Amino acid sequence: MAANTFLNGFSGTVLAASYALDITEWDCDIETEILDTTNTSGYDSGTARAWQTNINGVSKATGSVKTYYDSGNVPTGATVNIRNGTSVTLQLNIGNTGKSIAMTARVGKVTINNPVKAVVPFEFTFESTGIVTLPS
Repeated sequence: MAANTFLNGFSGTVLAASYALDITEWDCDIETEILDTTNTSGYDSGTARAWQTNINGVSKATGSVKTYYDSGNVPTGATVNIRNGTSVTLQLNIGNTGKSIAMTARVGKVTINNPVKAVVPFEFTFESTGIVTLPS
C-alpha cells in the first residue's frame, strides 16, 4: 500500500483574474442536481416496494474566499475588481501541489468587517457560470 501524501493549505492562493490573493481560507462545493425520474415502472411486486430512479441535472460550483482588506490593492478596486454581481475568472490553488479548480464565477456577497483590535477581513462568495475544471 502506498503512503498517503497529505497537504497543508499554506500555499493555497486564489487568482482572481490575474491578481493573486493571499488568503486565509477558501472553500468550494461542486455539485450536480439529481433529478427524480421515479415512476410506476420502478415498482417491484416481489417486495411490494417502489425504487427511486434519477438522472443528472445541472452542475455548479459555489464557495467563498477569505482574505484581508489590502489598502494597496483594494479588493473592490479596478485592479482586483471583486464586487457583488461581477463576473471573475477564479483559480483556487490547492496547497503547493500545482493543482487547482478553475472557473468563471459571479461574485454574490461581499463582506468587509472592521474589528477594532484585529486585521480587517475581506470575504466574498461565488457561484460558477459555465464549466468548472477540476484538478486531475
